Amino acid sequence: MKTMKQGEISQLVKNKCEELGGEFEFWPDLGIITCTLNSIERVPELMELIRKVGFPDDAEYFSFEVKARTGEGSFSYRISKYRDDADAFYYARADVIESGRFGSNFYEIMRVVGKKEVERLKRALDDYKEKSGLSKVRVHFSCDRKGGYCSIDAVFDARPDRIDPAIDREIIESAKRLWNPDIMRVGERTYIVI
Repeated sequence: MKTMKQGEISQLVKNKCEELGGEFEFWPDLGIITCTLNSIERVPELMELIRKVGFPDDAEYFSFEVKARTGEGSFSYRISKYRDDADAFYYARADVIESGRFGSNFYEIMRVVGKKEVERLKRALDDYKEKSGLSKVRVHFSCDRKGGYCSIDAVFDARPDRIDPAIDREIIESAKRLWNPDIMRVGERTYIVI
């Protein structure tokens, strides 16, 4: 696909975002597009379009962010790039909110789930390093007791034209397992049962 201007890209992303039932925002002065969806299941469709349209040729810096909100928490996936850089910066975050469904064991459960999810996601992203040219891969888990949530963050650099869409699925599955730990396997035979 030919290189487009940020106005053309924003219109294409806006159309797709609204088709998926999302809320679209565009800040042309900052070079930031955001689409907020009500389902994490729709995120890959928007990410596929973003990969196809690429980054604009008339912006020094540009950023796409796809967000999803659910009853269990929130999800954000951002791709940012400076025009002259070959690599883009990828940042994904999933938050799980303390809602009472885990009782008083929320943070203990999340610590076990978070540790396993960091290991699993880091291993999965490391598997894509050569194929997709990922570098500077970091995965981190943390909890904020005052804020009442726990989160997993994944960051990496990669050339946008080499990224494998399977990476999106890995990140989304990680968020879903964080939100629903009762289906998470811990160790070889142990399940967390809530």
